[in-house]
Amino acid sequence: MILMNMISEIVLCGFMGAGKSKLGQLLAGMLSVRFEDLDTEIVKYEGLSIPELFTEKGEEYFRKVESRYLMQKVADKNRILSLGGGAMQSQQMINEVKAHNLLIYLDPPFDEILSRVKGSTKRPLLLQSDGTPKPEQELRTQLQQMLASRLPYYQQAHVIFKPDPSWSPIRSATELMLLISSYENTH
Repeated sequence: MILMNMISEIVLCGFMGAGKSKLGQLLAGMLSVRFEDLDTEIVKYEGLSIPELFTEKGEEYFRKVESRYLMQKVADKNRILSLGGGAMQSQQMINEVKAHNLLIYLDPPFDEILSRVKGSTKRPLLLQSDGTPKPEQELRTQLQQMLASRLPYYQQAHVIFKPDPSWSPIRSATELMLLISSYENTH
């Protein structure tokens, strides 16, 4: 496979736990471009972790900051950018990202997402008021509702990739490269 003509301005979107950061890092290595994670950039510039931002400044503040940083990065060249699960929640944002990037939606099976995020204390939206993880059934219901509200935005991506949970991360990245190559050859 010749990679010289591959699209190198790629944004990965998808629900929390979809594997955006892991696949983004592998894909960036395969394409010899830099990898950036929007949440990591936000933490660096805001000086607070994502849970601290949610706790100290609230979700509304975080979403405004997230949108601002995304709009600053949207026209960057030669990079793979991984977004947080809630970053793509407006049509304006989708349109802007798609105008400058190949937008890829990572769509693993729902139960795989649930297994990856349950019990996590690093995802503020998934915690009870006392800071402990929500029980699995409550979490399942919440995640299904969140995913349903975000799905209309995710599904507007140029490429939708459904990785098989049984695949290794390297196989998933290789399969994604094939999809990108196929997209590039037909557009």
